[in-house]
Amino acid sequence: MLTGLRLDNIALIERLELAFDHGFSVLTGETGAGKSLLLDALDALLGGMQGTSAGRLVRTGCDRAVIEATFTPDDAARRWLQEHQLDDEGGDLVLSREWRRQDERLSSRSRLNGTVVNRQQLLQLRPLLIDL
Repeated sequence: MLTGLRLDNIALIERLELAFDHGFSVLTGETGAGKSLLLDALDALLGGMQGTSAGRLVRTGCDRAVIEATFTPDDAARRWLQEHQLDDEGGDLVLSREWRRQDERLSSRSRLNGTVVNRQQLLQLRPLLIDL
C-alpha cells in the first residue's frame, strides 16, 4: 500500500509531500491541477516511463529532480524482496528515482531502501505494489 509520496522539482511542482492514511484516498481537482502528473510520477518511479518521456518530468531550469514513494508491502511483495535480497527486515519500503542534469545530459538512478535497482527489478516489483 502506498503510504507517502514526495516530489522535488517535478514538472510545475517545486516540492510536494503527500501522506496517505489507511483506507481509501481520493485525489480530486480542477482540470490541469496535476492529478495525472502524480500518476505519471508513480509510473516513472516504478519503471514505466523512460528516456525523454521521463525527462520531461524534470522541472524546467532544474539540474536535479526526485520522486520518492513509501509503501507498506504485503506478503507477496515482502517475499519478492527477500528473494532478491532487498528486504529491510519487515519495515516500510522506500523507492526513489533521482534525475541529474550535467552538461545537457540527463541521467537517472533508482533506489529501493537506498540500494540501486534496475528497471527490470522495478517492473517485477511494480504489480506487487500498485495498479496504475
